[in-house]
Amino acid sequence: MQLLFKDLDQAFNCTMELRSGSLHENRPVFTVPDPDETLEALHEKLMLLAGEERYAEALEVIHRMLDLVTQELGISRDASKLNKSHVGHAVMKSMTLFRFHLQLIKAEAFLQSQMGNLEAAKVSLEKVIEFDGSNRLGARELLDALPRYLNS
Repeated sequence: MQLLFKDLDQAFNCTMELRSGSLHENRPVFTVPDPDETLEALHEKLMLLAGEERYAEALEVIHRMLDLVTQELGISRDASKLNKSHVGHAVMKSMTLFRFHLQLIKAEAFLQSQMGNLEAAKVSLEKVIEFDGSNRLGARELLDALPRYLNS
């Protein structure tokens, strides 16, 4: 499985550990009407699809995961509309969940690039880099791997 999805899996596990921790009163809830649409169920499905390189289906799952996470963080689902004020609000709710959110955007960008949607991948990666200036999530390497004409 791609290293990118292993990073996403690790971020997911950290998010879920916080959720189950008894010391955290403001932990994410992720309640949805359909039990197949929980973050946990979607994560499991995403890991399966990514392992099988079924990228179009994996992208749909990431979009549903982003819907849940952005709803929980109280931020726009449209990453291009995120600014430092929104991010500050999200980080106050849960830094770990916001980090997972950035990992989801990075994974979305990877899938977009694999499907030939290079401009969409570039925009998403630039947004991750905007909020991860020290490149701890590794979005810079993915952006640099896109064809040169997009990076100019």
